[in-house]
Amino acid sequence: MKTATVHIPSVDGYFGVAARCFQLDPPRTIDGHAHEYVTVVVQQRVGPQAAEVKVYPAQASGASASLQLTRRVGSCTLDGDPDIEGCYWIALQLLGGYLVRAQDA
Repeated sequence: MKTATVHIPSVDGYFGVAARCFQLDPPRTIDGHAHEYVTVVVQQRVGPQAAEVKVYPAQASGASASLQLTRRVGSCTLDGDPDIEGCYWIALQLLGGYLVRAQDA
């Protein structure tokens, strides 16, 4: 079963209302490279631009694993205000059907 474990509950440095880093098991191939971590960012509506959920391949620190912040598979736009936890869930489903696990205590 594919699982996404909360690795860093709140990652700083991204534009949006929330960003969370997940550890993927098994790693997900993105742009031809296996990535063990992804950071999912939830961005509120900005003017006429719809709210968005953005998925970035990440390092263990939660920082982007690539030089450019280009949205990857799992990203989507929203109709209305974002439900933060629901946004994480839908992004991980679109990324490949990962079951979300809480961070180990």
